[in-house]
Amino acid sequence: MSTPFKRGSTWRVSGVLRDSDGALVNLTGWAVASKLRTSAGVEVASLTCTVNADQVGHRGEFEVFAAAAATALWPLGAVRWDIRLTDAGGDVTHTRTVPVTIEEPVTR
Repeated sequence: MSTPFKRGSTWRVSGVLRDSDGALVNLTGWAVASKLRTSAGVEVASLTCTVNADQVGHRGEFEVFAAAAATALWPLGAVRWDIRLTDAGGDVTHTRTVPVTIEEPVTR
């Protein structure tokens, strides 16, 4: 099942990373990256990713973002999206791939 997204909207996804025991992970020194690609692998967008700088009060929190002005240029149709997390030691983890359908907004 695909997640709908109206182009021209702000893309903002907040995440929290937990370890296998459910404990929040300190993301100090981690890198987060995220892209949208077509099924053919063509890059649609490289999203802005930030780790919350306060990993004491907001342990494990990060955000993936694209401004409405940028998403207004995204092509209509099916794309795929995931997030890559790289820890301070260089180990890489990816989230599951999420199918997204970019739709034209009705109200403009």
